[in-house]
Amino acid sequence: MQATQHDWYAVLGVQSDASQETITRKYREQLLKLHPDVRPAEEQVQANDDVALLNLAYEVLGHEGRRREYDRERQQAATPPPSPGPPPPPPPPSVVVEPTGADYGAVLVGCLPADLQVVIHLSDGSPISACELVTSEGQFWRAVLLPGTATTLMVLLRCKPLSKGAAPGVHADELRLRVEQTDVVVPVTITALKARRSSDQRAQRQHPVLTLLTWVLCLLGGLLLVRAHGWPTEQSAARYCVRPTDRGKTLSYFRVEGNASESTAPAVWKLRAGNTGRDQFVYWWTPAVGYWERANVQPGLVRDGWTYGRYEYVEVRVNDRAGWQYLDAVLGERQSPLDSATERNQRERFLTDWIGNLDVERCSPSSQA
Repeated sequence: MQATQHDWYAVLGVQSDASQETITRKYREQLLKLHPDVRPAEEQVQANDDVALLNLAYEVLGHEGRRREYDRERQQAATPPPSPGPPPPPPPPSVVVEPTGADYGAVLVGCLPADLQVVIHLSDGSPISACELVTSEGQFWRAVLLPGTATTLMVLLRCKPLSKGAAPGVHADELRLRVEQTDVVVPVTITALKARRSSDQRAQRQHPVLTLLTWVLCLLGGLLLVRAHGWPTEQSAARYCVRPTDRGKTLSYFRVEGNASESTAPAVWKLRAGNTGRDQFVYWWTPAVGYWERANVQPGLVRDGWTYGRYEYVEVRVNDRAGWQYLDAVLGERQSPLDSATERNQRERFLTDWIGNLDVERCSPSSQA
C-alpha cells in the first residue's frame, strides 16, 4: 500500500485518532459538499477529481484492517532512519619481533656463545615512539637496547657464562619489553653441555696394549714423512712476508710461495703501520671484507657498563662519516654492508692465525704488491 502519496486523514478532514463512526460521518459530509451535482458547471472536472480522492481515502480509512496497515506505514515514513555514525577506528598496529625467539644453541659450561640480536618493528611500518626493557638481565643473558632507526629497534642479547654447577640440558628464560604500551615476551633458551671424557680415552685406559700399538703406528708414520720430505726448517715454515704500502701508512702481508722473501698478490691482510698489538686496539683490513676493523688488545676494556676480554670488543669503520661503530650494531642493520659469515671468518683467521705472523720478514723488492 502506498501510504506516503496522500494524507488520507487530511483528505477526510479528521484527526488520526478519529473513531470509525467519525470517519464515516465526515466522509458523507464531504461527499455531499464536493459532489458534482451541487457544484457549478465550470467546477465539474475538479469535482470529479475531488470525489475520486475522497472515495480512495474512505476505502483505506473506512476499513479497519487497511487503516491499521496505513497507520503502520505512515508511522514508518515519519520516523527518520538511524544515523550510521562515524566509522570505527582502525585497529592499532601489532608489534613484530624477528626472530620470535632467541636460542644460543648448545654451549659448553664455561664457554660464551656469540651475541644474539632481536629486531622490533610495527606491522604497518609506523615509527616507534616508546620502548623499554622490562627485564634487562636474565639467568644467563643481559640485554642492551641499541640505537636503531625511527621505525626499527634492536636488542642485543649477550650471554653470561654458565656456572660449573649448571645442570646439563635446556635452560629457558624470557626477555620482556614494552613497546607502544604493548607487552612483548621473547623466549630465550640455551642448551648447557658438560665436557666428558671421550670414549677413546676410556678405551685407551682399559686397553694399554691398544694404546702402545697406536703410538708405534704414529711414530712409523712420522718417520716415513720425514724420509719423504725431510725435517722442516725455519724457512719452509714461513708462510707470509710484509711490505709497507699506501706511502708507508699500512703494512701489507702476502702469502709466501716457496721462498720466504717472495710473495704473490693480492695482500692477504693489511695492518696499520706502527700498530703491532701494543696499542689499545689492533687494526686490520682484508679484501674479503673491504673495511677496516679493530679489536681491543688488553682484557678489561669497559664500554657502556660491559667489561670485555681480549679481542672481544670489535668495531668496524664502514665510512669516515660514521666513524668506528660497534660491529654487532652494523651487522644488525636491515641493509648491512657486511656479510656476517665472511666477516666472522676473516676476523677469526686474523685473531687466531695471522696476528701471530706480524713480525715476518720483508718481501723481496721484486715481488708484486
